[in-house]
Amino acid sequence: MEGNMSLQTLWDAIQQIKTDMLTHIDSKMDPIQSSLSRIHNSLSSLGDQVNLLEQCVGANEDNVQECVARVKQLEKDNSFLMSKVDDLENRSRRSNLRLTGILESAEGSDIIGFMSRLIPQLLGPDAFPTLPIIERAHRSPTARQNSHASPRGTS
Repeated sequence: MEGNMSLQTLWDAIQQIKTDMLTHIDSKMDPIQSSLSRIHNSLSSLGDQVNLLEQCVGANEDNVQECVARVKQLEKDNSFLMSKVDDLENRSRRSNLRLTGILESAEGSDIIGFMSRLIPQLLGPDAFPTLPIIERAHRSPTARQNSHASPRGTS
């Protein structure tokens, strides 16, 4: 029986060692399991953030494409409008008159009224049955040099 007892004692010792090892392993596994759980939660959260960022990037790409299309259209419109402004400025200059040889101060204080009366006198009443409408009139912006110099042009 002593042989059986020793086997039984040996068996009990093995079982005790097994129980102690499992307890020790379990005590070490709990913090690892907790850390793995936190890592899993972090990865899940990061995955959600990546998905959200991908959606934002996609929306931004769409917005950028829309903005590029708008800029191209605005550049086209701007080019058209610049051409139109240039054309209108050139056309407006066609109606400008420049008169020279009118004595300084002959117009008095009302240069527009003076020019409205002078043009029909110069070109004849047949060309202007009524006084012409003059929007603006002024002497050329050059300074008068002296009283003997020729008069400045009138526009």
